[in-house]
Amino acid sequence: MKIFIPFFVCFVLLLGTREGYSFTREYFICPADSTEAVDSISVDSARVLMKAGEDDTTFIVLDVRTEKEFNEGHISDVFSLDFMSGTFRSDIHKLDKNYTYLIYCHSGKRSKRASIIMKEAGISKVLTMSGGIKEWMRLNYPVVK
Repeated sequence: MKIFIPFFVCFVLLLGTREGYSFTREYFICPADSTEAVDSISVDSARVLMKAGEDDTTFIVLDVRTEKEFNEGHISDVFSLDFMSGTFRSDIHKLDKNYTYLIYCHSGKRSKRASIIMKEAGISKVLTMSGGIKEWMRLNYPVVK
């Protein structure tokens, strides 16, 4: 029995890794293809929402890419909050839970994961931009460098 338990734990960890789960420094991340608790909108819809929310101080656009990626080009008037940093979880607890957040990354995977973590932290109004900045740029929308 003592041998079986460690073997079972290793098997579950290996199986989880094969199924698309990954581990980071401070927490376990859901599968990249998970849609649980994620509200996604198209880039076109995101752009319309950004225009409509320009004067709304409770509407915040977050870029969750790394600082290097952010500096290479980002959407204007957004805030940077690096999902890959070791402080992401503690940083989101500083955000106002009553605000609405539209988040994006490079292609949509990190923003989907960030959305789930933000919702777990009690932030209920979170939207992700499908396709990320990659899709934004493909549509020739402006970026700031």
